[in-house]
Amino acid sequence: MKTTDTPIKSISIKRYLAEKGIYPAKEYSGYGMYNSPLRDELHPSFKVDHKANLWYDFGSGEGGSIIDLVMKMQNCSDKQAIKLLKEKADFPLTVKTAFSPEPESVGRMKLIRLEQFLPPHLESYLRERGISRELSAEYLTAVYYRVNGREYSALGFRNDEGGFELRSSQFQGCYPPKAITTLDCNTTTCNLFEGFMDFLSYLTLYPMKEKSLPSESAVVLNGTGNLKKAIPFLSKHTKIYAYLDNDKSGKEAVQKLQNLKLPVTDCSNMYAGHNDLNDFLQQMIRQKPAQIIPKTRRMKL
Repeated sequence: MKTTDTPIKSISIKRYLAEKGIYPAKEYSGYGMYNSPLRDELHPSFKVDHKANLWYDFGSGEGGSIIDLVMKMQNCSDKQAIKLLKEKADFPLTVKTAFSPEPESVGRMKLIRLEQFLPPHLESYLRERGISRELSAEYLTAVYYRVNGREYSALGFRNDEGGFELRSSQFQGCYPPKAITTLDCNTTTCNLFEGFMDFLSYLTLYPMKEKSLPSESAVVLNGTGNLKKAIPFLSKHTKIYAYLDNDKSGKEAVQKLQNLKLPVTDCSNMYAGHNDLNDFLQQMIRQKPAQIIPKTRRMKL
């Protein structure tokens, strides 16, 4: 749907911020809390009401529609803000679907350097999430970036187009371009994950040490908005096991694949009662350290 056919104010603030590599530090039912994109801060005080599609900055006492936000972020007039938004002819509205695109832009984020060794605060964050140093060394890197003159670091998971998904205890975002990550092991089986923490959690739960079991291909969507990009790769496989989040977006994504007649099995029942596979892993570690799920349990859903 074109923005010229709908009110400019209906353009999703959440998606607009995602284009800038800005994601909520905390997500609640109906709204998200962000580190303010208008100033530097360590604790999120910028609220986006996803239902009303309005924002409010508790630090400055300002708020409003997406037009007001663009005026603040771009330091421009309301007419200029509307013009900028109209130029995004196919930008998604507030209605969310499993295939909604996630445009990307570097915005104010500048990549400084990449390092193989993780700083202590990122190692601590991984331990809290139940991910080993061995796995992080194989799949992750430390990404150092600058925003408004201040330097930050986050875990970086590279995607197929050279961008990075970024995670730390204080930040969740990306360094564009935003894309899927595929790991092609040339097998008929493919595992599907929403984020890289779920992928690493799977490798923790299923260490694949059994010599009789071949490695399996995998796709990390880096957000369900990228699902459409994964279909060509998924279509090459005769078995697809989906380990997506236990929420509306995850269920819609699985349903979309099933509607396309792809051989997908929804494995989210394995971690029912948990938001995602990493939440499940963390609980298992708290209950019984070093407990590993037998590989065969996946087939008994």
